[in-house]
Amino acid sequence: MVQGLILLQLIIYTYEVVENINETYPIPAIILVLIVAVIGVFLFYKRKGVLKQTFKNKRSFLTRTAFVPPVFVILLVFVLFVKNKSAEWSENIYENELSKNGVYSFFAAFRSNELDYKTFYATIPDNEAYQILKNELLQSKQKYETDRTADIKRIVSGCNK
Repeated sequence: MVQGLILLQLIIYTYEVVENINETYPIPAIILVLIVAVIGVFLFYKRKGVLKQTFKNKRSFLTRTAFVPPVFVILLVFVLFVKNKSAEWSENIYENELSKNGVYSFFAAFRSNELDYKTFYATIPDNEAYQILKNELLQSKQKYETDRTADIKRIVSGCNK
């Protein structure tokens, strides 16, 4: 049951993120520009002969793998010690979100999988929300049991013939 709820949350969260990206950015145009840029760089390198030099490198496997441990150490430092809150430097929420924008915020959100609802969504006071709810719920021949704000229990009166 819990696994199903987690999967459902992941699907809904992923859908929301993908829809937000699609609404905000012209994805087909961005992909087209990237493909054209990659092909252009590839053709430029081919014309200059850079690719031939790259694949003719005679360094040993051990020499090439010497670069791997430092990269993993740097990666580990970022994964363990860099938090999304570290980018919050201002009292202005918009400036903070802009400074966290990009890969930094994407991986932080992936790790924590949480979003502060009150920060990112418009809300109204609970009393006002319950009043709207009560007005929407109440049907003919119904009345609320009490006047308490959060109580939505109703009494339904029957038809008298």
